[in-house]
Amino acid sequence: MRTILLSVLIIIFCSCGRTDTNQANDTSTIKVIDVISSPDSEIINLSEIALDIEYIPLQTSKNILIEGIFEIITCANKIYVNTLTNVICFDIKGQFLYDLSRGELGPGEYLDIIYDFDISSDDNTLVVLLIDRILEFNNTGNGYTKQDGLP
Repeated sequence: MRTILLSVLIIIFCSCGRTDTNQANDTSTIKVIDVISSPDSEIINLSEIALDIEYIPLQTSKNILIEGIFEIITCANKIYVNTLTNVICFDIKGQFLYDLSRGELGPGEYLDIIYDFDISSDDNTLVVLLIDRILEFNNTGNGYTKQDGLP
C-alpha cells in the first residue's frame, strides 16, 4: 500500500511543474506598448496632420440647444450630430435643417438614449441604436419618418 501511495505522490509531484510541449513559448510575436515613457514624436502644430482647417459654427437658438456632442457624421453635404437624446441635422454651413427627437415616433413611444447612429450612403435612411432596439427612419428631406413594420 505504501509503494502505491508513494508512486502516486511522485507522479503528482513530477507532473505539477511540467509545461505543455504544444504551447508556443515564442514571445517575439507579442507586441509591447509602452504607455509610461514619453512618445517618440509629438504633434506640435495642427498643420503637421492637416492641410486645411475650417471652423463651422452650428446654429443655436432657444429650440436648438446642444448640451454635448457625442458623435458627428457627415454625409451628402450635411452634418449629423448625436446629442444622446436626438440626432440633429445641419447643412454644411452649420444651419439647422431638422432633427430626430422624442416626438418623432408615435403615441406612447419615446426615444431612449441614442448609443449610436448611422446614415446610409445615399442619405435616405437613418438607423438609430437604442438600449433595447434598433430603429430605422426614412429621410424625407425635411425630417424623418419611422419605417413601417418596425417595432
